[in-house]
Amino acid sequence: METIYSNLWELPSFSAALLFLMICSVVYFHTRSGSSYGLLSRFYTLITGGNDFYDTSLQNFWKTRQDVERFNALFNIGAKSIDDAKKFKAWIETHNLEINRVSSTSGYFDFQNMRIRKVKPTKLILSFSAVLFFLAFSCLSFGIGVTDYAIVRFTDDQKWFGLNKNEAKSIRVNPFSFNASEWVISEKVCKLDDYMHSQQVINSKLNRYEVDFVCGSFTNGAEIKRINSIKDDQSKFIFLSMISSVLFLGFINKLFRLIKVKEARTYVMKNT
Repeated sequence: METIYSNLWELPSFSAALLFLMICSVVYFHTRSGSSYGLLSRFYTLITGGNDFYDTSLQNFWKTRQDVERFNALFNIGAKSIDDAKKFKAWIETHNLEINRVSSTSGYFDFQNMRIRKVKPTKLILSFSAVLFFLAFSCLSFGIGVTDYAIVRFTDDQKWFGLNKNEAKSIRVNPFSFNASEWVISEKVCKLDDYMHSQQVINSKLNRYEVDFVCGSFTNGAEIKRINSIKDDQSKFIFLSMISSVLFLGFINKLFRLIKVKEARTYVMKNT
């Protein structure tokens, strides 16, 4: 009997999930500010108690970089220097633009020509597809992780079905209706004298050996332990769901940002 967990490697637990989320946070702030100088500065300050340079020119240079990073973190424009930040400020004031409608265009703002570049439709389509994929995968993984059924099948050409100490039932691999079933074989059915001729067994399309195995698993102590072990393994799919959820949030954030860039471009073209 094959389990849905058969080929899945051992997954780390909560500590690894927390580490993953921390790494995602670092990547997010690195992307938004344009570098990791600010994060490294805070880490260095925590370790040594200070981050000032003794040389005045180096200290001024460092303060300038901090201003650029803070500017990018707040407005997410992607300025490379103080001159870029000042040029952007002057451009906003000259055309009386709403800063909140132009912010978050990092990677699409052209400082040389003071305009917002066009968002390619393929990027919107790919981002939207990624959002749907990771949403579906997250829901499916979560469903497998929390279900009370061991998800198994007898042969590669058969469909997956759920099995616990009370019943066996078909499982549709549908991320939004994981527990939908076409047939159910309960312990009550197995107690019938002619259970092989019952409608439930006929609908399942299982052979005599497979039905006997299912019915025997309801009372066999060793099989009950095995089913519980499979369910414990499946609970690790929750970790996959967490990772997929983070990726889903990342791509949906990117999709909304691309839409915002597209709207900002239209707004700027009308007002400059």
